Amino acid sequence: MLDMIQALRADMHDAEGVSSRIAVELNTSCPNIRGAPPPAYTPSALRPLLEVLARHYEKDRTLAIGLKLAPYTY
Repeated sequence: MLDMIQALRADMHDAEGVSSRIAVELNTSCPNIRGAPPPAYTPSALRPLLEVLARHYEKDRTLAIGLKLAPYTY
């Protein structure tokens, strides 16, 4: 998915502007699997997602990334 987004950004010359018009948001607060906690509550589930984002950011520091964490109520 991130490779496709980066290809779109390249086609649109997004990195050439003052700020990026295209960004990526990782929402770790909503579970997609019934009965499983959101990835934000499970470091072993969250880490691989963050590692992928970090690798893409290291390749292109103009990539804007948002990270939504679950509320920690305990």
